[in-house]
Amino acid sequence: MLVAIEDFSYEHRAGEEQDIYYTLSLTEYRPYGAEIMSIDVETNTAAPVTETRVDNSGAVEQTYTVVSGDNLGAIARRLSGSWDNWRELYEANKAVIGDNYSLIYPGQILVIPQGWVTAT
Repeated sequence: MLVAIEDFSYEHRAGEEQDIYYTLSLTEYRPYGAEIMSIDVETNTAAPVTETRVDNSGAVEQTYTVVSGDNLGAIARRLSGSWDNWRELYEANKAVIGDNYSLIYPGQILVIPQGWVTAT
């Protein structure tokens, strides 16, 4: 979860000079802006393609939220340009999908492999 510091305060209390008491208030940070959508003209479906977080290397991790009617091949074709990349998509998301690559469900959030040029 991304958070922002809303308030931070500290104090030294009389007779307790070695102790510091602090209060920290956090607020959930939600990025704002236009949502990038991936549209499949053949099935007339749309699904969000979102940038979710930056790791320590500075690389942006992109995700895709599965919608009804999706399968790994169609998602791979839509996001990488080739149906054959479904195995790479599966390997990157095996922990989410499980052992059966043909069972994906609406609402699952899949990580898009780095290097894929996503269509918007």
